[in-house]
Amino acid sequence: MLSMRVDPLRTMDELVAEFGDVVELKVPGDTFLLVAAADAAEQLLKPPDPERMRKGHAIQRVKRVLGNGLLTADGPGYLRRRRLAQPAFQPRTLDAYVPTTVEHVSQLVGSLTSGDVLDVEQAMDRLTLRIAGHTMFGVELGEERERRIHEALGVVRASFVPGLHPLAPMLEHLPLPIVRRFERAKADLVEIVDWIIAQRHADPKAAERTDVLSLLLGSKDADGTGLSDTELRDEAMVLLLAGHETTANALAWTSYLLAATPHAQAELQAQVDAVLADAEAPDASHVPQLTYARAAFTEALRLYPSGSVVARRSLDPLDMTWTDPDGSPRRMHVRAGTEIMMSQWNVQRDVRTWGEDAAVYRPERMLDQANEARHRHSFLAFGGGRRVCIGRAFATQQATITLAMLARRFRFELQPGMELPSRDRVETGFILRPRDGMHLVVRER
Repeated sequence: MLSMRVDPLRTMDELVAEFGDVVELKVPGDTFLLVAAADAAEQLLKPPDPERMRKGHAIQRVKRVLGNGLLTADGPGYLRRRRLAQPAFQPRTLDAYVPTTVEHVSQLVGSLTSGDVLDVEQAMDRLTLRIAGHTMFGVELGEERERRIHEALGVVRASFVPGLHPLAPMLEHLPLPIVRRFERAKADLVEIVDWIIAQRHADPKAAERTDVLSLLLGSKDADGTGLSDTELRDEAMVLLLAGHETTANALAWTSYLLAATPHAQAELQAQVDAVLADAEAPDASHVPQLTYARAAFTEALRLYPSGSVVARRSLDPLDMTWTDPDGSPRRMHVRAGTEIMMSQWNVQRDVRTWGEDAAVYRPERMLDQANEARHRHSFLAFGGGRRVCIGRAFATQQATITLAMLARRFRFELQPGMELPSRDRVETGFILRPRDGMHLVVRER
């Protein structure tokens, strides 16, 4: 397990290559399973009794920052949260967010000049945070609050892996520098979220607004009750942090992969030129037609999902079945309480599903009709089962528009001497990102 913390991607690849799709890992006092088969993952994401399946240890640690929101909630409370939040992510609501996304992407496009070296991670992070501020909360965060959010998130990311150490719950009560930095960052984020909620409570026209926070405020249970102040803060924290950073990271990877794959970038530009030929800017009607932009984004998420694993812990024993590469049926009895790590990294690069070129960035595979026949849990970037990410359609819509608008005006190139990072140069932890950053050269078309 030490090697899983130090170099998880290499370790998972080596374990799966040597021991197969389901690997049992024993440590003193506990047992872990590593799962790299889509059919086995389905049984964990769609169990007979979802109330008896809990999120893994890592998410429990994330609760220290995000609270008990949709991303982290377990048990019966999760379905209630999801039901109250669902209206904010309906297609009609999402279409209303398109002009805001277009406005902010236009500002990014207007800020770029041919020959610029763009820190694409930073640019996408700033873009998605500003879009989140308006669509999620209906507020202008401002440069000062944006800076504080970025700095706080950096501290949270740095604390994530150390926070998974078995001794972390005890150490976090000590006055260690890393603990003090984490607590300051958390307090800063809470202060900003509380300010956002206060702005909405003070708005006499809040009931007329269509941002996500206003819709959450107006959502009611059958008995007329809604989210408490604590629940509202938790949901706002998830929307602010997880809602923008994962999309930003996926957009950065997509831009990076397109720059490294010139023919894919050319295909994207050709479709964008055709679809937007007579339009000054995209609107909601164009989004379904921009299929290659959507495929480029989805394919990037396949290769570089936000996290390397999706973890679950069953409250009951279960019998897990799967099929070996040679077609042989396999079965394993799993004890209650076992931590089960479904490896997105391995499932989404499995040659049995994705072909011998599974490690290659090829957006066309997401447009191939044969792709529709693949196992539904061979793509886990948005989770699965009833816990599938509620914001997946919004993230995909936002990414499709962003990629199309950038491709219409510019093409990206890797800096001389740069190449896509090898496996050991991908930083894991809170989110997958290249250790050396992503810097692209901007070229006007």
